[in-house]
Amino acid sequence: MRIECPPNLPIQLWLVAGAETGSLIASRDLRHYYPEPYSSAMDAFRTTYHGIGKRRLDGTTAVNQQEESHGFNLHAKVAHGDLESVLSLLTGTTSSNSINLRNLSGETSLLCACRSGYLAIAQILLDHGADASINSYSGERPMHWFSFFSDSEIPTIGQRLLDSGAMLDQHADSNVTHFPHFSIV
Repeated sequence: MRIECPPNLPIQLWLVAGAETGSLIASRDLRHYYPEPYSSAMDAFRTTYHGIGKRRLDGTTAVNQQEESHGFNLHAKVAHGDLESVLSLLTGTTSSNSINLRNLSGETSLLCACRSGYLAIAQILLDHGADASINSYSGERPMHWFSFFSDSEIPTIGQRLLDSGAMLDQHADSNVTHFPHFSIV
């Protein structure tokens, strides 16, 4: 049975907004009924909303200052997709310990890159020794965000993550919330 919606309801706009902020139902329906805006909505979810449906606070917030004071500047640059800054920060880095540092939620910079679907950044981090087996405090690993890469990128990143220690059968320990680090702007 098909139900006709009144033409004055902005269904497509609602579905786009829902998909951009992480609604699985809105994403599925948008892909099915309005395939044209689906790709750009998913790109916005991965980039603008960092794969969690929330906009990252700007660089002047206390949270980011606290993270930077703990040496987590790389995490911030990765989350913002700032490839040039990531490369600059990694130049001269010889220790895999620094690339595998965890932020206040226990997330590595590689997990942040995967959550936003940044293939080039994830590959650079892996090239510099990022360990795909390290989990966050809630049990998330980079492989949990595998589907945030485009379909054409999945074979490449999947193999790279597996080669760097990712496991296919790991579960997160709890529901994940990002409220201490993210907020709607």
